[in-house]
Amino acid sequence: MVKKVAPIVGIFNEDGTVNSIAQDGLGVIGPITPLGGGGTTTSITASQITDATAAGRAILTAETAAAQRTSMGAMAATLPAMQAAYTAGTASEQSDYRSSVAPGSAVPMSWASRPTTAAAGTAILATDIGPAPGTVMVFDGANWRPRGLTLLAGSNVAVPFTYNGAAVNVVTLTIPGKVIHPNGGFTLETIHSVSNWSSGQVPITVTLGGAVIGNYYPSFSSSSGNIGYVMKLANRNVFNSQICGPNGYQHPWSGGAAVAANTTAIDTSVDQTLVISLSAAVNGTTGKLESWKLVFY
Repeated sequence: MVKKVAPIVGIFNEDGTVNSIAQDGLGVIGPITPLGGGGTTTSITASQITDATAAGRAILTAETAAAQRTSMGAMAATLPAMQAAYTAGTASEQSDYRSSVAPGSAVPMSWASRPTTAAAGTAILATDIGPAPGTVMVFDGANWRPRGLTLLAGSNVAVPFTYNGAAVNVVTLTIPGKVIHPNGGFTLETIHSVSNWSSGQVPITVTLGGAVIGNYYPSFSSSSGNIGYVMKLANRNVFNSQICGPNGYQHPWSGGAAVAANTTAIDTSVDQTLVISLSAAVNGTTGKLESWKLVFY
């Protein structure tokens, strides 16, 4: 048998508190005294919570969600601190962290802070390699390498120079150790202009670690002009053996011929300085490095 129950009706004050309740057959029950006694609303301040810490009280009294996060320290950790904590972890801990963030995600860190070893396929974002925000490097089981062709450095801002008997360095760039892995390399492209050069003059020279890895000279004389130059360097399965060039290449259509590629033994496992220098035929000649870019793989 189903017994019918009369509904309960609540009577409220203007402030939303319950004044009394009523039900058919029972009449009005009330007034209702608020919890806390005394018939008044009781307010409790954060300082009255005797077992609360100062940090806990700061969270309770923060006026906005952003202020609460600041009080908790959430999102306030600096990137260097995060990098240091990640680097200090074991390979297993680092792997667990990457999995918790997102499988295959690139953890940001400086190149110097990278793990010396990691599981194959591990990705990091080297924040100080290449243009911002950095370069994604992947561990192949033995070395770190970029994901495909990647811009390491470059500029389209013209760099002027004046030749006074010695080549002028227009670009000086440090290539960090092991950025170029044993089977990696780079391509350098430049465009420069000069007001005067002559046959046999070397208008551009590229060195790495003090060793010449490429230069170019035309086989003709001219009062002015623009020169485009492309050179490459590739490690030969080790960090300290390369083939590079062209070195001394001349325009075939001007009667010149390509010369043999250059071989070097530059240790790319340590920092090496790349220098692009320009020269001309006579003192006082002016020119510009118009554009350059260095792409590595």
